[in-house]
Amino acid sequence: MEDRSTDAGELSSVHARAYSPTTGWGAPVAFNLSGTNSAGSPEVAINANGEAIVVWVQLGAPVSGTSRGFNIASVRYKAGVWDSAPTDLLGATDIPDAGFSMDLTAHQITLDDAGNALYAFTVATIFDAPDGAWAKRYRNGVWEPAARFLPGASSEARDIRLAAAPDGTKATAVWRQYNNSTNKYRVLASEYTEGSGWSTGHEIDADLALGSYENPRVAIAANGDAIAVWEASTTGGTRTDAYASRFAGGVWSQPTVVTSISIGRADGFIADLCSDAAGNAMLVTKPFDLGQIAATRFTVGTGWAAPERIPPETQSFIVPEASVACNTKGDAMVSWRAALDADNSYDIWARPYAAASGWGTPTQIVSLPASPGLTLRSPLVGLDDSLKALTVWRQDNQPGVSPPQSLWSSSFK
Repeated sequence: MEDRSTDAGELSSVHARAYSPTTGWGAPVAFNLSGTNSAGSPEVAINANGEAIVVWVQLGAPVSGTSRGFNIASVRYKAGVWDSAPTDLLGATDIPDAGFSMDLTAHQITLDDAGNALYAFTVATIFDAPDGAWAKRYRNGVWEPAARFLPGASSEARDIRLAAAPDGTKATAVWRQYNNSTNKYRVLASEYTEGSGWSTGHEIDADLALGSYENPRVAIAANGDAIAVWEASTTGGTRTDAYASRFAGGVWSQPTVVTSISIGRADGFIADLCSDAAGNAMLVTKPFDLGQIAATRFTVGTGWAAPERIPPETQSFIVPEASVACNTKGDAMVSWRAALDADNSYDIWARPYAAASGWGTPTQIVSLPASPGLTLRSPLVGLDDSLKALTVWRQDNQPGVSPPQSLWSSSFK
C-alpha cells in the first residue's frame, strides 16, 4: 500500500513486486494511482510455480443492483507478467446489501498450482442479510458466485483464515462468528473438497473457555489435514490460552491448550502458524515469560512439544511482532521485531529451524536507532524448500507523527 492522501481525504494505492531467488526483485507495478477512491486491505497468495494473485478492497466500484460502494479487486502474476488492470470479484448477487467497505471484516485468498483460486471473507453489518462468512471459487477462468458457509446466518463474522493444499483439492477456512445464544464469539470451520464443495460451517472450539474466542489461524498439509489455533481465556480473564484442534480423517479433534500466558495482550497472544506437507506445524506466540517470542512445534503422531524461547538470552525486552514460515520438508524460519539496547532501538531478527537438526542461531537482520523517533513494523517471512528465506518489513523514512515508510527486505541463502 502507498498513501496518496490529499487535504480532501485519505487515499491509498496498491503496489506489487515479484521476487526471484536467482534474479532478485522485479519491476514494481501499481494500481489505483488516480481518482478520488481509495484502496486497502491487500492480501496475496503464491503457488509453487511462482504465480501470484493479489486482492484488495477497492472503494468506488459499485455494481448495479447493489448498495455496495466497494468491490474486491484482483491482479494476477503469471510467466513474469502482471495483469495490466485489475478484475472485480464481487458480482451483482454477491453480498448486495453490504453497503460499506468496513462491513467486510477480513478476507483471504489462495492459489493452487493449476492457477485456480479460493477466496473467503467475513461480513459484519447492522443488517442481517449479508452477515457471516462467505467463499468464492475461481475455476476455468471464471469467478463463481459467492456462497455463505453457514446458510441463513444472522450474526456477524470476523477474522477469517483460509488454507488450501497445493493441488487445490482440499481447503479449510476458520473464522469467528457471534453466537446470539451465548452472547460471545465462537470459532467455526468449513472444509472444502473438490467435487463436493464446502461443508456447512460448524463450531470447533467445544466451548471450553468462559470468554469470547479470538485470533483464529489455520494451516494445512498436502493431503488436506489441517490444524487450527485460537485464543481464549479458560479462566474468564486471568489467563490467555492458545487452543489447538486438528482436522484429520474427516474429524476435528477435541481442542487442547497448547500454551498459556498469565495476562493477555491487546494485540494478540498468537503471532503466526504454519505447516509442512506432512502436517507438522509450528506455532509462534508472543510474549513468552511476558517479554519474548516462543515457538511450539506439533509433530504428527507425537503432538505438541513444550514452547521454546526463540530470541537469544541477551534479549531481555522486546516489543513483539513475529512471523513464521514452513517449507514442505519440515523446516521453518521465524522473524521478529525487537526493541533493545539503552535507547530501545528497533531491530529485526530471524532464526531458522531445520527438521533434521533443530533450531539454528538467532541472527540480527537490521537495527534502526530509536533516538530519532524511527521504528520498524510488521516483519513477514517466507521460506522455500532449498532453505532460502525472505523477510520483509515496514520502516520509517523520517521522524515525526505518521511518518512516510518504505518496505525493506533481506534474504537468507
